[in-house]
Amino acid sequence: IDDYNSVGIAMDIGGLMKFSRGRGSVGFQAKNLGFQLKGFTEQHKDPLPVLAQLGGNWNPKGLPLKLYGEVEKSLGDPFVFKVGTSIKGLDPLMAELGYTVRQKVEGEAFKDDEKYNGLSFGAGLKLEEKNLLFHYAYSSYGLLGATHKISISFNRL
Repeated sequence: IDDYNSVGIAMDIGGLMKFSRGRGSVGFQAKNLGFQLKGFTEQHKDPLPVLAQLGGNWNPKGLPLKLYGEVEKSLGDPFVFKVGTSIKGLDPLMAELGYTVRQKVEGEAFKDDEKYNGLSFGAGLKLEEKNLLFHYAYSSYGLLGATHKISISFNRL
């Protein structure tokens, strides 16, 4: 790794449309649109991992939930579908639950019997008067293991 490097140029573009009554939105984004300037070697240039995403959220009237959905497609990979929900009305606490539907990998070497593969959940604390958000998220990736993400956000706007 110390002896090799690569240089590329890429950009992400996206858009968001909010529904007129403020109860949902739909958005899209395309990531890693670009090319390599310099590959690992002169003969070896990989394409950038282009990713397209289309997602939305909806706040059903009368329910303390916000529902989310997303479709994701990388070049050369199958579609990935994501669904989730967050519970409203717990202020200043937050709670989320989600699931990612991925294509099962075939072959004995990659056999994945993990029943929670694709499950994710999160919790947070929002301190509006201090413009702070503390958040924890867990995601299961089956044989690959799990990720734990802890974030602290500050928004002055």
